[in-house]
Amino acid sequence: MLTPPLPMTAEQRSALEVTAQSTSLPHRAVLQAKALLWAGEGVANEEIGRRCGVDPKRARWRLHFTPTSSPWTNLVERWFKEITERRLRRDAFSSVDALVKAIETWTEHWNDDPKPFVWHKPAEQISEKVRRERATLHQINSATDH
Repeated sequence: MLTPPLPMTAEQRSALEVTAQSTSLPHRAVLQAKALLWAGEGVANEEIGRRCGVDPKRARWRLHFTPTSSPWTNLVERWFKEITERRLRRDAFSSVDALVKAIETWTEHWNDDPKPFVWHKPAEQISEKVRRERATLHQINSATDH
């Protein structure tokens, strides 16, 4: 069974690759970054679990398929937006090592006092907006024959 790849921007992929190669971050953070990178390549959840060393009979956590249109991916994007706006855009990095250090330091501080992302609109409002945007997109595609 083919698994659709998790959509991510080049910027997001790059940040995950830095995290996945880190030797100073907690093992769990490195493993999570690797799992997201594998999901971005379309690797099936069972295979990701195997690569992470998860014994299905003794697993403490399970990987579940998340549709690419789900709010979960929006939360991942939101986290990347936070690190980009709060740390990466505030400085000019003279080397990759300096960039890696900045990402690792910011992530450590974030994990010390994490703030949950909270939906500010009810599900009905969000669903209605998605319907309107799909209708608009359909009109644009119809008009350009795409």
